[in-house]
Order: sequence, then C-alpha cells, then structure tokens
Amino acid sequence: MALQRRQWWLLPGQERALIALWDRGKEQELPASLGSLPEEISLRLSSPSAAAPLALAELHGRSLIDWDQLWLFWQEGESLWLLRGSLLGAPPLLPALTGS
Repeated sequence: MALQRRQWWLLPGQERALIALWDRGKEQELPASLGSLPEEISLRLSSPSAAAPLALAELHGRSLIDWDQLWLFWQEGESLWLLRGSLLGAPPLLPALTGS
C-alpha cells in the first residue's frame, strides 16, 4: 500500500513539463556509493524547483508512469535525481534507492 501511494500516473498536460525537466537536467553518473545502473536506465540531475511545472508535491521517492516509461524522483538536499527506464522488460530501478 505504501508503494501505491508513492506511484503516480502522468496526467494530461504534464508530459510536456516532464520532458522539459528531463531535457534541462544534467546527464550524471550515479555516485559510486549507490552502485551502478543497468544499461537500460538513464539518469539526470536537476533541482526540485525545476520540477515545479509538473505540479507534483513531495517528489522524493516518488515514481511516475508515462506510457511505457517509469520515472523515479529522488531528492537529496537541493538536488533532484531523475531516473528513467522502460516498463517493457527493464530491470527494477535501483534497490538501494527504493529500499528493496
């Protein structure tokens, strides 16, 4: 149940804001302390304020589904990590971040 409450589905009008957030984010390597990313997972770094156009509260630890993509938002201080992967046969997103 806790996971369900942290899962969102993209609403009409939010796709453009999500893509803009991703495009403006900085390509980033995952810190070594968190392990490594599967090849199918992309990572960007942004700021929480840059996500304001999405109109989503409390981004930390939230996931968002957009068609066949799964997004994970992870906030550390003034940094917002954006992880994106395919729902079609992709491995789970970072057990270290999701608590699995």
